[in-house]
Amino acid sequence: MIFPDYAFGYDHRDYLPPALQKAGAEVVAKIAIPPTESSFTKYFPQIPSDTDAIYHVMVGPAVLTFVKELGDFYGSTGPKLFGFIDSLEAVDINSPGLEYLDGSHFWEGSPRYAQADDTDAQKAYRAAVGIDDNGASAADAKDVSTAAHMFGCWETLYVIKKAMEDAGYKGPEDRAKLVEATEAMTEFA
Repeated sequence: MIFPDYAFGYDHRDYLPPALQKAGAEVVAKIAIPPTESSFTKYFPQIPSDTDAIYHVMVGPAVLTFVKELGDFYGSTGPKLFGFIDSLEAVDINSPGLEYLDGSHFWEGSPRYAQADDTDAQKAYRAAVGIDDNGASAADAKDVSTAAHMFGCWETLYVIKKAMEDAGYKGPEDRAKLVEATEAMTEFA
């Protein structure tokens, strides 16, 4: 595991390994990287040689640097990469220098690429925000979207709408009721 050295990274460090162990995996190293770091090569020798996959929780503008340096360090022989799409989200994965990402997996709130079993709601969302089946702008295939971040905003609007309806929100005087209605939600359709 490679994670940012602050609370967000600690959540992954503390909660993911037990779930992985239940699934039969072993975390062989946990490497914390300061959030202000701009070069990562000095951390890569800490990765044990028997590592099959690297789970990274790196976020922010340096993620692309992290991935490129990891590819330079390992070439085509390194462990597979699994982690956030985050800052790679608007990047064309087929860009030169990112060949190391071949075979990697990224989790995201909404898949960049259309899925064979997409729901009607997912298809309507993609049409509404104007992204094609590859996650790029329907108007410009070179303009790769931030689909997962856009999806989070889209979903948040529906959470707010539902809370407003549940609270009977009429205006600023109902703010407390809106907060209470949001806090009372336990699941979303």
